[in-house]
Amino acid sequence: MWRSGRMPQGLVVALWLAGAWAAAGTFPVGYCTCTSTGCQMVVGYDSMGQPIWRTVSSCPTTRSAGTSCQTRYNMVEALARQAERAAWMAAEAGGAPEDLRMTVPGVDPNDRAGDVTFQEFYETAVKGNKMGEGVKVKLSRLPGESASILDKPVYGSAQEAWEDYKSRKEKEAAQERAGAGDSHFELPRADLPLRSFAALARTSFRRTHVNSDISLVGGKEVESKAFTQSLTLVSYGRFWRLAVEATVEREEHGSDFDGLDNTSLRLMVAPIYRLLRREVHGFDLNVGCNVGYQHTWYDEDRELDRPLGTRWGMGDFRNPDLFTIGAMVGAVVPWRLGETALACSYQWGLDIHSDGMLAGNDHLDYLTVLGRHSVTIYRNLYAALQGTLSHTNDLPTRWDDTTCSGAVEVGWRARRWRLGCSLRRDFADSNISEWACLVDFGMTW
Repeated sequence: MWRSGRMPQGLVVALWLAGAWAAAGTFPVGYCTCTSTGCQMVVGYDSMGQPIWRTVSSCPTTRSAGTSCQTRYNMVEALARQAERAAWMAAEAGGAPEDLRMTVPGVDPNDRAGDVTFQEFYETAVKGNKMGEGVKVKLSRLPGESASILDKPVYGSAQEAWEDYKSRKEKEAAQERAGAGDSHFELPRADLPLRSFAALARTSFRRTHVNSDISLVGGKEVESKAFTQSLTLVSYGRFWRLAVEATVEREEHGSDFDGLDNTSLRLMVAPIYRLLRREVHGFDLNVGCNVGYQHTWYDEDRELDRPLGTRWGMGDFRNPDLFTIGAMVGAVVPWRLGETALACSYQWGLDIHSDGMLAGNDHLDYLTVLGRHSVTIYRNLYAALQGTLSHTNDLPTRWDDTTCSGAVEVGWRARRWRLGCSLRRDFADSNISEWACLVDFGMTW
């Protein structure tokens, strides 16, 4: 009787111990427990599928600190990439693309006579109509004009023909005012015509390694890969340029952190004003602002929302929404050996849900300085070097708040299109190692 009474109990104990041993292999990465001797957290699994424990100073009390740190870090990276893109836009040559500009010395291509600019006058009525060393103008090619010549059948230069045409248009305007009894009052022109458009498609692959010093999950290193596709549409006016950019990014992590895989959509609108122009002042100076928004979808957002002690448990998790606003200024100086661009952008990002950035606050500001020099190697083949210096406020003490990166680019550009490929590498960052490959394709019409 005694033996028969104890056997079921022994069987229950054995099954319980076997179940406990099997359950040990199901602890999720990030699970933490404390005893009288200290605290330990699961940071991975060995070849037998058993959890790897690492001693930590304490366990999180409200949410998984590692998971929260990683998702907040992604928002910081998104703001950093937008700050660099804004600086790049400000560093682009103002007005129409460089290969569509006029190169007639001493004449501003935006100089206007009536409804016609010198650029339109030169391209439409003058270009391709040379006779000997002089210039013949066909006004019938211009809107609203029917005369075949001006005061002279042939002019010594395009500038001389333009001055004659301007004088004629001023006389016509004065006669119209006199006939209508006008008081010489004219409303100012808004002057916002769109003269050309450009589209730029950018494809990039990025690989990021985050070391254990910033302890994303129990001090374990994290590696991620990201594929990004963006499309930028730009409209060029006389003084204004408007850029609209949409970016889709897919980020994937190693097997231990596959719950952090995510997809994001980022939108940015940036109006830019040409304050100074190289045709008149010898260099371009652009100022502008931008607004943006990003939403990120995590693959396992329901798992992230679960309580502490479960896989990725953060509690009250929501897919993050980031609103950004910024200002930028950029200058482009042409030289005999290429051109040099220098730009600066300041970006301010707000976590719409107030879930907190890396330092616990709901906002973050980011300052980026970008320098770039490009040269023509042979005909349409060009090469460029670019350096970027970035500074972030309100980061945890163990993070580097100032980092830099370098990139080298080669490409081919024709009158209305260009193709470029660049390699980028981060430097001077003790926390993160990152490199990326980018391919740009642009068309102008």
